[in-house]
Amino acid sequence: MPWIAILGYKNRHKSEYEVDYSTVVCGGTLITDRFVITAGQFCHLISSVEVKLGSHNHEHEGGNSRIYAIQNVTLHEKFDKNEKIHDIALIKLKQNVQFTDYIQPVCLPFKKYWSMSYAGATAMVSGWGYTVQGDNPEESSILQV
Repeated sequence: MPWIAILGYKNRHKSEYEVDYSTVVCGGTLITDRFVITAGQFCHLISSVEVKLGSHNHEHEGGNSRIYAIQNVTLHEKFDKNEKIHDIALIKLKQNVQFTDYIQPVCLPFKKYWSMSYAGATAMVSGWGYTVQGDNPEESSILQV
């Protein structure tokens, strides 16, 4: 999943190029070379967060991952934090993402296909999710179904 992003806290004890992902804020999806889409409910944390792309395990630094600073965030105008509706935000990165084999934007349909029905079609979902409930879930790798 070369489009999956991790939003993690900056760690003042590491270099400016490292981010502590032991506490992941949320995930996101790279949609262009400058924008990531994510959940709006986490936007209040954005000032202390950076975006990591190209990683398949958020607990380990890999040679394929890159970290990007956030320029600004646009929250959906109808977002309701209590009801969790319109829970979506657009993150603009400070610099353009350099695409690699491990970092690519998500594959979205062209406009001419927007009106097509995809009912019954095979789809893939990915994310940074827990596989068990509890205080110490152990999943730190990308999950897909």
